[in-house]
Amino acid sequence: MLEVWFCLRAYCVCRAGFAGRGVPVARITERHSIRVLPRPKTQSWVGLLICAVAFAGCRQDVEKAAAPAKVENPTHEADLTTVELSTDAFQRLGITVAPVEQRTLRRRRTFGGEIVLPIGAPAGSSSPSLAVGAVSAAPDRLRTAEALLGAEGELRRATVELAAAEQAVRRAEEVLRGGSGTARGVEEAHARRDAARAARDTARRRYDLLAGAIGGVPTIERWVRASVPADDLDTIELTASAEVGTLAARPGTAVRAARPVPGVRSANPDAGTVDVVYAIEGDGGELWPGERVGVTLPLREEGEALVVPWAAVLHDVHGGEWVYEQLAPQRFARRRVQVRFVADDVAALASGPAAGRPVVVDGAAELFGTEFGVGK
Repeated sequence: MLEVWFCLRAYCVCRAGFAGRGVPVARITERHSIRVLPRPKTQSWVGLLICAVAFAGCRQDVEKAAAPAKVENPTHEADLTTVELSTDAFQRLGITVAPVEQRTLRRRRTFGGEIVLPIGAPAGSSSPSLAVGAVSAAPDRLRTAEALLGAEGELRRATVELAAAEQAVRRAEEVLRGGSGTARGVEEAHARRDAARAARDTARRRYDLLAGAIGGVPTIERWVRASVPADDLDTIELTASAEVGTLAARPGTAVRAARPVPGVRSANPDAGTVDVVYAIEGDGGELWPGERVGVTLPLREEGEALVVPWAAVLHDVHGGEWVYEQLAPQRFARRRVQVRFVADDVAALASGPAAGRPVVVDGAAELFGTEFGVGK
């Protein structure tokens, strides 16, 4: 504040000096006469000198304030600490290395999915199967339980009617062989049996659907329905198998294989998504209808990428990704990498060590602890 006041004061002095330069000053003498005296020129030159010095000082202050920070001894990531192990420590940690490779990989993307129940079409029918989700709201579950009781009764009645129709077929055939019956009677008995079998199959599918919706059929086949944005549908390889896991599954965790189900098509116009349906391989009884899962789908895009084993990638507390590059048989340096995606057990890198450079796979976490003083 003092420098600012001084500058303003000097400015005022300079202005007064220049304004009064050459302006006469009136003076009253004893005889009441007016004598005109010229203003001394010394005041103007003094004001000019003070103004020049003041503005020079102000300019120096502005130039000094132009540098907001000063960094001393900057450290670059290329000059990070290196770790050198003794022979005993190297053997005790069991360190193994693998080279950075250049591979052609197919990218994958994970979408949100839902476990659904299939309603298969009857054998020989051209109608597509349906994928029905679970009932989650309490009132809906109550209505589903009530419908389940009715479906169980229909299934039992249809089973009894089918048994009666099969018995009627056997009697009609016996009567025809005895010479008392007619071929038409046998044909009608066969038709009633086929109708009873179709009714029994429909009742069984309805019962399985309702029972599965409330978790009553643990061994029924499970499908998964993934919601894919309509604009991204052309980028997905729809004929390839998918992988089903939890929504928060990390790369390398156990997943279930799923094969595409042709002919099942649905979409959500409000969300702008298209449903892609896959059948989960094996027994999916431990998956609940309506359960949210992650569905990893392969893309059609393929390209060259630097890859390292996923086990070689470390994460720091800030989410940074690192690998340890082997500089010498027992000397290592930490290098920053950027992972584009993970496929199977390898990570595709957007940046990192050059191809052919060895990186630590087993023992990377122990080296990380050794560098920061938490290992032995």
